[in-house]
Amino acid sequence: MNAISMKQKLDIDRLSKPLRCSAIILSAVWCFQSSQIAGAVEVPQTPPKALTDTQDKDAVEQHEKAAQADLTKRIVPVVPQAWIDQIREMATAHSQRKAIPAEKFDVIFQKNGALSSLLVMFPRSAVRTPNDANQMHGVCGASFEGKGEKLKLDLESAVDGPDLYELFGADQLPIVCNELIAIRRLQKAFIKNDLEYALEARVIVAPDGKSWAWEIAPSEEQSPNVIYAMYYYPISRELHSIHVDKGKAADRLQKAAKEAGMELKWVADMNSR
Repeated sequence: MNAISMKQKLDIDRLSKPLRCSAIILSAVWCFQSSQIAGAVEVPQTPPKALTDTQDKDAVEQHEKAAQADLTKRIVPVVPQAWIDQIREMATAHSQRKAIPAEKFDVIFQKNGALSSLLVMFPRSAVRTPNDANQMHGVCGASFEGKGEKLKLDLESAVDGPDLYELFGADQLPIVCNELIAIRRLQKAFIKNDLEYALEARVIVAPDGKSWAWEIAPSEEQSPNVIYAMYYYPISRELHSIHVDKGKAADRLQKAAKEAGMELKWVADMNSR
């Protein structure tokens, strides 16, 4: 095994597999943001671009404005401020990449809306690796596995494979964490409407490349599949999904989205999401 611990390796695989599988079911191509998997190695389909070359300031400001609307004195944050501070301090101290971009941010909720797990990773090197499977790149990161109140920090690890997509900067971490409030509402609305799934969500690059979006799916395997991967755009509050085959499930998903403050939009396929 390389420098990454066996536990962290398993954490990464476990968090990312269900969402990948859902998306592959939806589309054989699994468009713009997908990663091809060679064994346990993630290789972006297209060479990732630097965050500083793609991210749009106005789009980030719209993310922040939308996230602020969910914050009230009575709302308990999904990710404690102390954790956000720890993660940002760690990334600032150990990542040499310009803008200190996160390349992974995955969460899983419990059915009651509590946080079950969290994984965030930042590349450590200043220069990107070539985009092929025969690479290894250094990372620092943080994880939480639903037990206790402590965040686990991993200051210097390495993972097989090249650098992944640059999602958002460390200074934007509070915005991303605040967006989890709406996704937590969706989790609770799922259970209220008899959609008995624990949801997981991960940050992806938005289709226009100017900011980020969320991919959300049930964390459990379904047989047969009822709810597929959905895509949430915080700026517009839109939740995109292909049509659900079972009529009752479709109605329940519509109600859950509305109760979560999201607008559900049915799309023909996830290539047009």
